[in-house]
Amino acid sequence: VHPIVQGLLNEKISQRFPTAVIILDFYFLIIVIATYSVTVLESINQRFSQPEGAPPSDKALTNGTKLIPLYIGAIYFLLREVVQMLSLLSLGLFQTWLYDPTNWLDVSFIVLVVVWSVLMQTGLGDDTVFRTGTALSLLILWVNVLSFLKSMFIDFAVFVGGVLYVVQRLAAFLMALGVILVAFAQMF
Repeated sequence: VHPIVQGLLNEKISQRFPTAVIILDFYFLIIVIATYSVTVLESINQRFSQPEGAPPSDKALTNGTKLIPLYIGAIYFLLREVVQMLSLLSLGLFQTWLYDPTNWLDVSFIVLVVVWSVLMQTGLGDDTVFRTGTALSLLILWVNVLSFLKSMFIDFAVFVGGVLYVVQRLAAFLMALGVILVAFAQMF
């Protein structure tokens, strides 16, 4: 790391407010993921213990009190995104926010948490789609944690960048390998 960059990072991280926001981001990420994991598991167990075609009111296991941490976390991250949008809009750099993939990841994080929380609370939706959707959503939540860690630790960011570079270079090889495997599987 260049000494000038290290000096700027040290100066910013030693300020109280930015450090508090970073710590709050981490706490809310962990709280949302832990609560999401527990409530989704309870909701899936309740949904699949009911007979087929049961009314949604019978499937609704998760009451609103168990989902409060999810809603509070979603509101917190929504406020963070709105503040970030407005600050970049006031600087005339809204395009920067719009084309940044981490912002899209944050918005999808918020939407997924709210949508699945509402479905857990109401019991609506197909049970199989619910199980698959919540599992894929949990993957997105953990990718958001990786994105957070990547933005906090330079060494981790270098590692993630290296892994992505290797995966991009291997994509053609893996695609060819997949075609060959499928071809041989269909021959016999």
